[in-house]
Amino acid sequence: MNTVDPRPSQPDLEEILQENGDGQKNQRVLTVIALIAAVLIFGGLLLWLHYRQTGNGKPTYVSEQIQRDNIKLIVTATGNLEPTDQVTIGSEISGIVKEVYVDYNDVVSKDQAIARIDTSELEQQIAVARATIASAEARVYHANVTLKETKAALKRYDELLKISGGRTPSRADYELVEANAERAQAELHTAQASVDEANAQLKTHEIRLAKAVIKSPV
Repeated sequence: MNTVDPRPSQPDLEEILQENGDGQKNQRVLTVIALIAAVLIFGGLLLWLHYRQTGNGKPTYVSEQIQRDNIKLIVTATGNLEPTDQVTIGSEISGIVKEVYVDYNDVVSKDQAIARIDTSELEQQIAVARATIASAEARVYHANVTLKETKAALKRYDELLKISGGRTPSRADYELVEANAERAQAELHTAQASVDEANAQLKTHEIRLAKAVIKSPV
């Protein structure tokens, strides 16, 4: 006699584990395929955008109307600029530079004024030299007048000696008048020398004043 088990049959545990393992494996495969498909789609989208922007990969031509123009050559360089010929310009006199007439990279010509030194002191020295000349010339005039007076007195004494037969004036008086005439002559020479010296000093100051203007030698 056959006996039937009333409980429903349960699947075998091995079959269940096998089915679960196959499901997880299939899920991993599907995930990998989905990732590959996403990468391909994204790459294709980028490639499509690139071709769209560049005219589907074909060269783009731009046409322009022909016009005549000059060809320009521009050279660029780095470093410090140095002149091929450098000229150092100085001054024979010292002082404060009052004015500068040129700037960097200006084109200058020979004997062109480029700067001027303060000449206030030189101008004052010139004024003093001119006053000294005037004073020396006044002394020359005074020495000339004195010389004329002494010569006139000496002439009168000579005439008086001739008329008196040498008796008057006395020898001492005559020598005094004669000495005064010689002294007046010497004073005249001294005054004239003072004028020459003052003129030379004035000329020196004027030369220095001219050198106060610095000029380009080239």
